[in-house]
Amino acid sequence: MLLTPDGRFETVEAGGALAPGRPDVWLARAMCAHQFFDPGAARGAAGWAAARLYARSAAPFVSAGALVERSGGGFSIWWWDRDQVEPVLAEQFGQPSPAVAPERFQPPGNGAWRMLRLDDGFEAQFWRDGGLVGSSWRRTPFARADWQAFTRVQPAAADAPADPPAAVVGVRAPFPRRSAGGPALSPDQLLRAAPAAAALLLLTAAAFWLGQGLKLRLEARDLARVAAAERLSAPPAAAGADIAARRLAAFSALSNRPNPVTALNVATRILRLYGVGIEAVDAQDDRMDLTLPYSALNGVDRIARDMEASGVFTDVRPLTNAADRTIRLRMRLTGRPDPAQASLNPDG
Repeated sequence: MLLTPDGRFETVEAGGALAPGRPDVWLARAMCAHQFFDPGAARGAAGWAAARLYARSAAPFVSAGALVERSGGGFSIWWWDRDQVEPVLAEQFGQPSPAVAPERFQPPGNGAWRMLRLDDGFEAQFWRDGGLVGSSWRRTPFARADWQAFTRVQPAAADAPADPPAAVVGVRAPFPRRSAGGPALSPDQLLRAAPAAAALLLLTAAAFWLGQGLKLRLEARDLARVAAAERLSAPPAAAGADIAARRLAAFSALSNRPNPVTALNVATRILRLYGVGIEAVDAQDDRMDLTLPYSALNGVDRIARDMEASGVFTDVRPLTNAADRTIRLRMRLTGRPDPAQASLNPDG
C-alpha cells in the first residue's frame, strides 16, 4: 500500500505483484528526503559504518526514520518523519506497525537522466552505475530553470540535457528486506550502531592518516634535500625573492577562501525580495546553513534557484523540519565575489 501525505492509503503494485496478507507500506515520495552518500576511501564494513553514521547525524527530521542501502559506488540514504508516519500507521493497523519504505523505482533502461511522473508530483533523477545519485521532487512539472537547477549540482552536470526529459511512469523496486552488503536500518538500529560505527571510522581514519603521514614525511625529506641544494647554488638575493614568493602564495590562498560575510550579504539581499527573514546562521569553512521560517515553504524552491544563480552558492538544499516549523537552507560557498548586478527574479 502507498501512504500519501494527507494520510490516505492506496493499493498499489509493489515490484510487479500485490503484497499479500499484512501489507508493506510505501511512503509517497513527497514524504521522503533522499541523499547520495559517497564514503570516499572507506570500503566494505568501513563504508557501511560511515553511511550509517551519516544517516543518523544528517537526518533532516527531529525524529527520523531511515533506509540505508547500496547505490552504485556509494549509498542511497532515505529519510522520513516518524512523527508524521507512525501515528497514521498505528491508527490504521494497530501494533505492531507494518514495514515501511520510501517509494523507490527500478533504474532506467538506458541513460542517466530521468523524469518520473508520480501520483503526487514529479521526480527528477540522476543515475550512475545502477545507483540513484540525485533525486528532486516537485508537486508541479519541472520548468527548464527547475531542471537546470537540479542538474547543475550533479556530478555529471556537463552531460545533462538542457531541457527536462519527458515524464514517464516508473516501475517500483522490490520492497527492501535486506540491502546488498548490509541491512536496511531502522532508526533504533542506527542509534545502536552509531558507537561501533564511530569507532570503526576512527580506526579507518587513523590508518589512512598514518599512511599519509609516512608518505608526506618522505616527500618532505626529498624537498628539504632539493631546497638545500638550491640554496647552495643560488645567489644571496634569491633568499629574499623566495620569502616574497612564499608570502605572495600565502596571501593568494587566504584571499581565495570563501568569505562568509559577503555570502551572507548576498543571501540576505535575495531573501529580502521574498520578504523572508533569517532566524539563524551557521557557517563553517565553505558551508553555510540558514534557518528560515516555515512560512517560506511555498517559495523555497525559487529561493534556492536564485541562490545558485547568484554564483556565490552551489549545492543549495532546502531541508524542512515540521517539528519546529523551520526550513534549513544548506549551501556550499563557491568563493566567488558578490556580483555587482545580480539577476534575480522573485516570480521564478
